[in-house]
Amino acid sequence: MKKYLLICLVFAGCATFQKQKNRAEKFYKDYPNELASVCADEFPVQVNLVKGKDSIITITNEVVKTVKLPCPDKKDSVDCPSVQVITKYITRIDTLVKVNTAQVDIFRGQSILLAGKNETLTKSIQDKSDQSTKRLYWIIGLALIIAVYSVYKVYCFFSGGFLMNFIKK
Repeated sequence: MKKYLLICLVFAGCATFQKQKNRAEKFYKDYPNELASVCADEFPVQVNLVKGKDSIITITNEVVKTVKLPCPDKKDSVDCPSVQVITKYITRIDTLVKVNTAQVDIFRGQSILLAGKNETLTKSIQDKSDQSTKRLYWIIGLALIIAVYSVYKVYCFFSGGFLMNFIKK
């Protein structure tokens, strides 16, 4: 009796894959934050920085006029030469690329499946090509045998061998 009770408890405690799936779906519907945290832990978003090129937007040329500066040693003032000031405004646009790793994993899995299918299809195409090549050789061989036989019969007919055999009978 204990034996049957133990077996019943073991089977009662087991859950099929569908039951586990239903329980998980119900749990994640009730607690969507838990699902979001699991997904964030399992598939973190990768952020990549793509540096842009420098581009010069505007260039301004300014000429600073001469200014008279007093000299401390002298009583005269000195004229400063005029100076050209060039101002360049350079901008660079950098881009942040966020990669969805969940999609990357899905596509990687699909590419592995498609690579396997591609390999099997390539093998089947190669097999079919080999079979068709063999058939072609057989057809060519049979055509050659028929052609040689036909040439022989025509030769025998015109050389008189066929007529002589026909007349003798």
